[in-house]
Amino acid sequence: MDAVDSQMDNEVVVDVGSLCTLPAGADFIMCYSVAEGYYSHRETVRGSWYIQDLCEVLGRYGSTLEFTDILTLVNRKVAYRSVENSKDRSAIGKKQVPCFASMLTKKLFFKPKKGH
Repeated sequence: MDAVDSQMDNEVVVDVGSLCTLPAGADFIMCYSVAEGYYSHRETVRGSWYIQDLCEVLGRYGSTLEFTDILTLVNRKVAYRSVENSKDRSAIGKKQVPCFASMLTKKLFFKPKKGH
C-alpha cells in the first residue's frame, strides 16, 4: 500500500431503491457452425452437419439438459465427423468444429409444455 491507498476507506454504498439491471449485451448466445475462416460442411441430401446434429441432440436432450451443455454435445458430435465423399478430393478427411459465444447470465432450459 502506498500513502494514497492507506488513506482511503473501502466502502460499499447500497441504494435499496435502485433496480438491478443487466448490460445491453447480456443474455445473448451466438452459435456458429464453424469458427470464422473455416469451412462448414453440408451434405446435398441431409443438409449441414451442424443443423443435423443440433436437431438430433435437441430432440434427445432438449427438455432435460441446459442449453450450453446441449451445444457442447453438438460440438463433440460434429467434431467426430469427417468428409467421406466429395467431388473435391482434397476435402476427403476434412473435419469441422462448431463454436458458441455465451453472454447468458443464467442457466437456460427448454421445458416441455404441460400435457405434452
